[in-house]
Amino acid sequence: MSKHLLLMLLTVLCNVSANLFLKAGSSGQPASFLGFLNLKICLGLFMFAVGALFYIAALRIGSLSVSQAIVSLQYVGVLIGAYVIFHEQLTPFQILGCVLVGLGMLMVTRG
Repeated sequence: MSKHLLLMLLTVLCNVSANLFLKAGSSGQPASFLGFLNLKICLGLFMFAVGALFYIAALRIGSLSVSQAIVSLQYVGVLIGAYVIFHEQLTPFQILGCVLVGLGMLMVTRG
């Protein structure tokens, strides 16, 4: 596995976990200005920051077009995570969308 691909997969993993932490932290929270600050929200923001650092490192050694295509896998990861963790429903169109994102990413990275 190339260093660029490893950094991109770490970016995706961080972004997926960040989104899941933000969802978990925002559920059932009061609508006050500082009421949204809790451990899960802070972990989500931290994971976005770590993901950004991995992404910057990946951009130093790889192309932006390929990197952005790989980052699109975060949509698939968030959808799967929402289904598994939060028991959100998946529609056939969402599943098809995930397949198309995967195919598009493969086409861009192989081209």
